[in-house]
Amino acid sequence: MKNTVVSITLLAAVLIATSEECLGGDTDANIDIAALMEHARERPSLIVPRAKLGEIRRRVRDDVHAHKWWKGFEAHVRGDFVEHGVAIPRGLAQWFHYYSCRKCGSQLKTHSPTNHVCPECGETHTGWPYDQACNYFAHTRAADAARECAIAYLISEDRRFAAVAAHILAEYAMFYPELPLHDNSSDGPKDITGLARASCGRLYSQALDESVWLIKIVQTFDAIADTLTPDEKKAVVERILRPAAALIRRDCMKIHNHECWHLSAYGLVALALGDEQTVREALTGEYGAFRQLACGCYEDGCWHEGSWGYHFYTMRGLGPIFTAMHNLGCRPPEAYRRMFLAPFGQLTPAYQLPAVHDSPRIGFPRGAMASMYEQAWSWWKDPSCAWWIAGSPRDNEGYVLYGSPLPKPDEMTVPVFRSRDFGGTGFAVLRSRSADCREAIPDNFVAVDYGKHAGGHGHPDKLNLIICARGRLLAEDFGCISYGNPLHWHWYRSTLAHNTVTMDGVNQQQSEGRCLSFEDDGRCVKIVCEAGPEAFPGAKATRSLSLEGDRLVDVFTVESADEHDWEWAFHARGSLSTSVTMASVQPPPRDEEKIKGFSSRANGSDAWGWAESLREGDAKGGWSACWRKDGRSVLDSRQTIVVDGRMAPVCRVRTAVVCAQPPPEKAELIACRVRGRKAIFRTEYDLSGRGFAVK
Repeated sequence: MKNTVVSITLLAAVLIATSEECLGGDTDANIDIAALMEHARERPSLIVPRAKLGEIRRRVRDDVHAHKWWKGFEAHVRGDFVEHGVAIPRGLAQWFHYYSCRKCGSQLKTHSPTNHVCPECGETHTGWPYDQACNYFAHTRAADAARECAIAYLISEDRRFAAVAAHILAEYAMFYPELPLHDNSSDGPKDITGLARASCGRLYSQALDESVWLIKIVQTFDAIADTLTPDEKKAVVERILRPAAALIRRDCMKIHNHECWHLSAYGLVALALGDEQTVREALTGEYGAFRQLACGCYEDGCWHEGSWGYHFYTMRGLGPIFTAMHNLGCRPPEAYRRMFLAPFGQLTPAYQLPAVHDSPRIGFPRGAMASMYEQAWSWWKDPSCAWWIAGSPRDNEGYVLYGSPLPKPDEMTVPVFRSRDFGGTGFAVLRSRSADCREAIPDNFVAVDYGKHAGGHGHPDKLNLIICARGRLLAEDFGCISYGNPLHWHWYRSTLAHNTVTMDGVNQQQSEGRCLSFEDDGRCVKIVCEAGPEAFPGAKATRSLSLEGDRLVDVFTVESADEHDWEWAFHARGSLSTSVTMASVQPPPRDEEKIKGFSSRANGSDAWGWAESLREGDAKGGWSACWRKDGRSVLDSRQTIVVDGRMAPVCRVRTAVVCAQPPPEKAELIACRVRGRKAIFRTEYDLSGRGFAVK
């Protein structure tokens, strides 16, 4: 199986984005590092400062929400870890992105160390890399257990919790330095002599995952240090903390979500060990935390990789170093606050964030990610954060450790959810209310992704369309699944998997589009945007959208000096019917050579090969379609197509069932293909559920 890995090194390179242009301006990096180091001499300081422990203990005793959390948390830690122990495999871990079903894309379940079964379709996987990838989850659980035991000890002062955490640290100290350096392509040993970047891990297959693990390990060490003997401390420091931090520092990825985790990991180790120079590098260095925000975040707070998954992942990476910084007397930078507020602008009426680029669709109801937003409220007292966390009970870790009183309900400030062009990332949101909508968020939501490619995590999806109607997500971006799965590269990353246009049956090229106009008069919202010249070489593509109430008008125009095949695609949830007379056909065969192993080679030419229940028919000039759920219409559309100045005499219409988000969910696709120099696809959508009748 190892020999089937043909381009994982290339894949790693593809996923690295190194933008160094300062997108969001300078950040307030004037902090006194020497003062931080002085305060850090008193432990604990990384998770919570010693001075706050009394307040936290009173909170879990007297506050109903904190007490509820503590009773559940303490019972979990005592039952799962103190009474039953923590299993730590001695083997190294492989990339967790391998651990998905190659048939349907779902996450695998470990039935035994050599038997990994898909819970959805029953497909069995064994051997490399699955046997090694399942260790990823075991080591991650062990680090989580250590940190949770450490928190339980800090709150309760019960040394039984500290003893379990100390045992986990001692176990890793016994074998960590002897593990071979390895990366995603093999289990090593990897020789990094002379390499500018190590591009590997020791326990895990990349420095990113090593960093996530090390953060929990050093936080645990800092929390329970007063219970360890000098020899136990020395073993942890010399056999885990120093070698792991040194390896991670060898893997600088400049302005990138990975580097945010890297700098937190080696920065926390440096704080714990009194290394002022490395702390300075982690916070204010060339690629330190402040530089990450200045060069990686737009003014609107959105992270430059254009994905909500990576936006929050970056926030979680920076969180530990900023938490420690705050514990030691310095408030985190303003640019980090803007990252907390940015998601509200693109929140759908279904309380989800779109699965744009390499991201799953993120459920984001009020109170979601409560621990993070509790910290944000305690640091900045931003009213939007207060409104957000008030949407659910405050029985969470963030409230217990960092909580601050909220305003009274009648003093809450509700964010304004309006139409907006996010010019930095190039993502525009159009909102409207149906006649009977009374919610804070307007129930109709239309978005178009026109802007930057978003580096290695971008998709070939310029002018992609997303629609929520009456609070329900209907037409979506399917985002991503595990990167180690061929379905990710050949379907989810194809242009055909997005609600946009394909030229000549292959993926769009990387490009940066722009907004030509954006208007909102309070009744009707309009946008015109273009894909950028590189998306369709030798051609121009624009999309014009107009949303008023429950009606959306969409005009997609493509134009070239030469004739091309233009295929307009649209995917939605529900049972699809269309005015076109259709006949079943076989999907084109997949190129089996291309999907062997875990290669990222794909240009979209085989995307139709991943479709099911494929049907075809011909239409003249246009067609209409309806998606139904539970027997009722949820979305109606009708399209007219003009080719080279006249109504299209023939357009080939296809429908199919395709993989959606999350696997094994399905959606129904309709696509229309024409040939010519210029094609105009004009589509009307009725979002009311009453809509157009299918002829």
